[in-house]
Amino acid sequence: MSSGAEGLDPAPTAPALAVADESAGEQAAQPPDPTAEVAPAADDLIEAVLVPPKGLVAVILTALLLTAALAVWITPGHDIARPPNLRLDLWRSNPADLQAIDQHNQALLRLPRDPQIERDLRDRWQKRMAAEAEQGVDALALQPQARIDLGEMEELTRQLVSRQGSDALRTIAVAYGRDVRAALTVCIKQAAREHQPLASFLQAEPPSDAARKLREMTGGLGRALAHAGLEFLAPRGRLDPAAALVVEALAQQRLLTLGQRVPGGAPQLPSDVELLLLRFRIEAHEGLSPERKLDLLRTLAVEDPSAPVEFLRGVLMARNGQCRQAVPWLLKAAQLGQNSQVARADAQWCAAQLSAHPRQ
Repeated sequence: MSSGAEGLDPAPTAPALAVADESAGEQAAQPPDPTAEVAPAADDLIEAVLVPPKGLVAVILTALLLTAALAVWITPGHDIARPPNLRLDLWRSNPADLQAIDQHNQALLRLPRDPQIERDLRDRWQKRMAAEAEQGVDALALQPQARIDLGEMEELTRQLVSRQGSDALRTIAVAYGRDVRAALTVCIKQAAREHQPLASFLQAEPPSDAARKLREMTGGLGRALAHAGLEFLAPRGRLDPAAALVVEALAQQRLLTLGQRVPGGAPQLPSDVELLLLRFRIEAHEGLSPERKLDLLRTLAVEDPSAPVEFLRGVLMARNGQCRQAVPWLLKAAQLGQNSQVARADAQWCAAQLSAHPRQ
């Protein structure tokens, strides 16, 4: 997938909602891309916010009355209680897409496999991950023997792909991903029983047997899994189908890097899996900053032109306390039919916050 693609200009400030800059300290906006889609003009937003369509007046009045009872303030840089309509679950909303990914993985696992080569490669990979977990990625990269061992794994991978094709490596990656998902699920359940956040459970010293096993399986990836917020996607200690596929894909992606010596480059994840990972990072990853998520939206706009980029941008800004900037994007999303009912409700909620706290 491409990265760093440009495609969205900063939204204009609506005069009717002018308040003190909520994003003080942020870097100045980049010059607009002439090919980018332009946010709604300020003049088009004034009436939409201050004179809502028929039927929404009561909703806005109710929101204004409830604002006084809200126990949270929308301020950048602080954790805020998110109203239910500021949640982002679109990345996992299509069961058919998820089923297609799972079926593709199942098909790979049914392919003929060379158990000797797979066992050799997995054993070497396991030792590499365990050393990485103990010593750290950077320290390991400086060790001559570790570099030799990695080179031998890459050569073994090249031979495997040259004889059996790229799917042979993808099959090993799928099997590895499922093992990682199973080990992480054990950790999530144990952390829940002990009333610990997953990150604390995985990083505790000395580690539990379950946490140690996951560390030794995943190396540096374990830290990313610890801070991704996956426990919030595991009701009753079981990862939901979309989150399970994300964990498996992250592990697959890591193992596929062994294909550096394969002619034409290392095998990649299927495009639908890459897109699932991108949407997860934007909508649900707890370890990424709001700024990083907004950057990833530019990539999403290129990779999936049908994605509701305006809606996602507006909600991300609202969740970060940037209500003034969020309103134009939410209203544009509603006009474009991107989750229109929720987009209008979110815009009304943001307008209520600005009305109740005009100095923000």
